[in-house]
Amino acid sequence: MHCPLCELELAGAPPFDATRVLIACERCGRYIIEQLAILSLNRCHSGVRDALYLLSGLARQATENGQPEIEITRELVGDERTFHSKIAALGSLPASVESRADALLRYIGREPGRPGVKVQFHAARDYPIAFCKDKDECSFYLGHLRDTALITTLPVQTTQNEAAVYSVCVTPAGWKRLETLKTPNIESKQAFVAMSFAKGFDDVFAKGIAPVEGMTGFTMLRMDGRQFNGKICDQIILEIRRSRFLIAEVSGQNRGVYYEAGFAMGLGIPVIWCCTKSKVEKCHFDTRQFNHILWVDHADLKQQLTNRILATIVKQREDER
Repeated sequence: MHCPLCELELAGAPPFDATRVLIACERCGRYIIEQLAILSLNRCHSGVRDALYLLSGLARQATENGQPEIEITRELVGDERTFHSKIAALGSLPASVESRADALLRYIGREPGRPGVKVQFHAARDYPIAFCKDKDECSFYLGHLRDTALITTLPVQTTQNEAAVYSVCVTPAGWKRLETLKTPNIESKQAFVAMSFAKGFDDVFAKGIAPVEGMTGFTMLRMDGRQFNGKICDQIILEIRRSRFLIAEVSGQNRGVYYEAGFAMGLGIPVIWCCTKSKVEKCHFDTRQFNHILWVDHADLKQQLTNRILATIVKQREDER
């Protein structure tokens, strides 16, 4: 059997259950795929097939990070519109040259775990690390890291005649770059507000959250008030990445709020959890361990939120300068 995503020959593909298969691919990592999805890939729209490398990247990303396997359903790969609207929910998709190069640098730097050690990088095997379509694109990103003096590279002659194998070493500038990637956007003046867009929550934002701007210096961004072109899911991911911290107001028990908070936490961006005191028992059990701001009215929310931002976010920025 071959990997349904990259077509690399597999040693085996054991069933996960009656309808799904667990794939363990040397290139794509581990992922779960519905058997009906495998059949759909044989006749899927070219727009989906041309973008399967993104699923390879997400599967490898989850594998490398020790996260649960992503699951590929028939619905996901059934048509191009569904594919592009749902894929962002499976993980973080680096889109720019810099973000893909950073993903590659993180992987290379994690291999030795310390400066001065050279490692072998197999572009033909590991190109999903940088969400590339093939080894040639991956070699481009390696060249970009080399040209910006973040790594040194030398081609390796192998007995197996493997293509695009490099001896790679992270430079002092590369290690400095890795350190900056570990910290959130210290200089950002934006706070992303994840909350329900229902009409009943308009006053929560207008009277309890927005007024915090004047007392903390951070702009409170609620996406329904932002003008933009393109897809809202892409813009949400972009704005979270740009933000210094995220406010998760979970009184409405909106699933999107939990997703956005989890995404921010995965990036190392601080999350301030808020919930009206009367509804805290409805919060998801996985998040109850976090220190929620429990508020009773809009004035109480404004005051507690201001105090929390000044005591944690602002103080941290001053300490790190």
